[in-house]
Parts: sequence; C-alpha cells; structure tokens
Amino acid sequence: MTPTITQQVVPRHIRRRHAHQRGSIDSTTVSITLSIFVIIAVTILSFYYLSQVQDTASHGSDIQMLEEHMAELRERQRSLELEGAELRSIRAIEKNVPELNLVAADRVSYLTKPGERVAARTVE
Repeated sequence: MTPTITQQVVPRHIRRRHAHQRGSIDSTTVSITLSIFVIIAVTILSFYYLSQVQDTASHGSDIQMLEEHMAELRERQRSLELEGAELRSIRAIEKNVPELNLVAADRVSYLTKPGERVAARTVE
C-alpha cells in the first residue's frame, strides 16, 4: 500500500491577497498614515497655540498688576513731595530752629552789588 499524503490546496485569489498584504503599501495604508500624521500635527499645534494664549493672558495680568503698583508709587511720590515742601517751608524751619541747631538773626543788613541784591548776616 502506498502512503497517502494530504496536500493543502489554497485557492489563488486567497494566496494573492495574503501575499499582497505582506510588506506592500497600498492606498489605504498611505491614507491612514497620512491621517494619523495630520491628527498628531493638529494636536501639537493646538497645544502650542493654547500655551501661547495662556502666556499672553498671564503677561496681561502681570502688566495690569505692575500698572497698579506704578499708580500707587506715583501717589506716594506726590505725598512725599508735599511733605518735603511742608518741611522746607519757613514756618516749619522757624518752628524747628533749636532742633536744627540754627541761630535766630537779630539784625540783617543787605549789601548790594550793581544790579544784584544779596543778604548778609552781621556778626556783633
């Protein structure tokens, strides 16, 4: 008796389809790859745009805070200038003569230059 060998017979259309799918690139593969690439690119650009918007908003709030601080400093400068003017006034100086180690003048005599006037203190 002869041994029976079973053979597997695969129809041609099935064999070609399997052979065609292995390692070959068709239009479906290209379109899927391109779609994935576009989705990834759009996602990356969206995150970049959102980070730029957030940075801009953050800088805007920082600028507003600094402008408020500038306004406060200007107001403080005005009040300090007023206080300095009050301290330099004649009344304030007359009131603080002993504290400032100043001497009150009894008699003041003026010397005149041609065309100019000056005051001088006479010491007795």
